[in-house]
Amino acid sequence: MSSPIIKHNLVKLEAGAAPKAPLRERPRARKSARLVEVDGQVRAIEVSCSCGETILVELSIESPAPNPGAKPS
Repeated sequence: MSSPIIKHNLVKLEAGAAPKAPLRERPRARKSARLVEVDGQVRAIEVSCSCGETILVELSIESPAPNPGAKPS
């Protein structure tokens, strides 16, 4: 089951929960994504949004178990 994407024009705030500034008045940051390496291996992806938020997605990559019956390539 996937989560729906709710468009900004359909979002309604409760009374007193107004944003700090209207969206069009907020300063824009540069959006980007970069790989984060540790000891020469990619361990995470850092994503920066145009709103200024940054999130770090840590990768968990497990090595496959060795197959004793496999032929060497």
